[in-house]
Amino acid sequence: LAQMDAITAETIQVNKDISTTVEKVTIGKGSFLKEEDKDPLVTLEQLKVGKISYSPEQGFSCNTVDLDSVFADIKRQKTAGSAGSQDKSAASDTEKSEKATGLPVKINQVNVTGTSGFIFTDETLTKPFSTTFLLKSLQVRDIDFTDPDHPFTYSFKGKFDKHAPLSVEGSSAPLADNILVEQQAKLQNFSMTHVSPYTIEAIGTHFPSGRLDLTSSLKIADGKIDMDNDLVFKDLEAETVHGELADKLNNQLPIPLDLALTMLRDSDGTIELNIPLKGDIDDMHVGVTDIIVTALGKGISVAVVPYLAYTALGPAGALAFVGAKVGTKLLHTNLPSLEFQPGSTELTESHTKTLDKVGKAIEKDKKKSYSICAKVGLNELTKVDSSKDKNQQNALSEAARKELFELGDARSQAAKEYLLSHFKIDEERLLICNPGINFKDGDKPRIEFKK
Repeated sequence: LAQMDAITAETIQVNKDISTTVEKVTIGKGSFLKEEDKDPLVTLEQLKVGKISYSPEQGFSCNTVDLDSVFADIKRQKTAGSAGSQDKSAASDTEKSEKATGLPVKINQVNVTGTSGFIFTDETLTKPFSTTFLLKSLQVRDIDFTDPDHPFTYSFKGKFDKHAPLSVEGSSAPLADNILVEQQAKLQNFSMTHVSPYTIEAIGTHFPSGRLDLTSSLKIADGKIDMDNDLVFKDLEAETVHGELADKLNNQLPIPLDLALTMLRDSDGTIELNIPLKGDIDDMHVGVTDIIVTALGKGISVAVVPYLAYTALGPAGALAFVGAKVGTKLLHTNLPSLEFQPGSTELTESHTKTLDKVGKAIEKDKKKSYSICAKVGLNELTKVDSSKDKNQQNALSEAARKELFELGDARSQAAKEYLLSHFKIDEERLLICNPGINFKDGDKPRIEFKK
């Protein structure tokens, strides 16, 4: 259940009524929930707890809890049967009784530092999904479980898979009779290609490219949820993998998915959607398909009104308008791009001259974030990939994907480091895309800069 290399306690005082104070407790190198022949679920480099006190009347309290390099490896695996449902109901009843009385625990502040985070792997999908979240900072303040209705505050920052920053701030009272949560979250630059294992299973569609920015506000009170999500998709491309599931989705939308995405793109190729979620928590049963159908359906309805598509123009007129819209998009110019020789990651004199132009433009535009997006080519593989189908990104072997990812990532990192060292640009305004794969023969590897 738990294993630690060392536990030390300093300045311990115990009184006749069993009230106790401890100046500091330190735990070194812990591992928790380890099954035989498997890695532990959670590992910990060090835990420090400062100024601890306990009394039968007041319970347990401490000033600070500092966790250094706590990391979890979480796996979701296929299970047979549904035997756990009754146990969950019983646990829920127990939780309700605990919520009514609270817990004799107070903690002033919790901090997490070091190389902390988690790896989540979902093995229940046809193609497993895996993501790594590395924590930059986490702080929880004012935990008082003796008063179940008293909310504590929390904030944390980190990145998914190196290039997708996430920041969350909020407050919560999880032991209240009616759980209370108020939260604001912001996610940037999340790879849509990375979440394709879920979208393939839900709607039969793979995303060869695309980035997601998400701004979310959440409020849970009195048994009701009120959540608002603003999603911005950039460079999103859809590709049918499972025809039957894709047809099922298209039958639920006013127009097919490919046409819907085209209509929703603005002149920069960006798609903006709003997804609200409101209602009683106990009645919430929402799946991926439900979210996509509702969001796209709403977006299409809004988009169709100014376009007059399917009304005054009719289907042919709508398609003509879409063609004109795509043409407008092509006239839009981004910052100059950098072209690389196959296999090369070094910045040349020509590259730095281009980066000087890019840096001046970004430095001047102080408010907007910019993404550094690398496109790599199949001709850059050092070994011939064994995949039969070279035209589909999802058909590439994992080894080929890894090699191309590292090549594109190295180029993007070099460009970012140059811009940060030569111009006054806030690092948080420079994001890096997960590298994309260019399947067109003859196109040189490149880096593009996009808002």
